[in-house]
Amino acid sequence: MSVCNQDLRREIKQSKVKQWEISEVLGIHFTTLTCWLRKELPETEKAKIREAIKVLKEGEQNAANPDH
Repeated sequence: MSVCNQDLRREIKQSKVKQWEISEVLGIHFTTLTCWLRKELPETEKAKIREAIKVLKEGEQNAANPDH
């Protein structure tokens, strides 16, 4: 049995963003995100998760560079 959403899981791991943080941005419970990742998601749903990762990473960069 292969793991679903391997590309997305890898991106989450590499971003060092926690799944619960992503779920907060998406406005869902963290267990919902976990359930979503169990089955292969359509690209439209993956894009929403990628956008949440981007928002979180940009927030980290702004916190590290408050002058920008």
